[in-house]
Amino acid sequence: MSDRPEGTRRIYELDSEGVAAVQAYLERVWGDVAARVRLAAENTTPRERAG
Repeated sequence: MSDRPEGTRRIYELDSEGVAAVQAYLERVWGDVAARVRLAAENTTPRERAG
């Protein structure tokens, strides 16, 4: 992460390597779960609400 002053503000920027590492971690941990949830959602019909 880097930062720089700009007037009365401070601008922060993430390093691309850090973002890529977080993305890889999330895909490793949640990738299979996300695929299963997507599959279940695509193959489920909505229930009608009782009213």
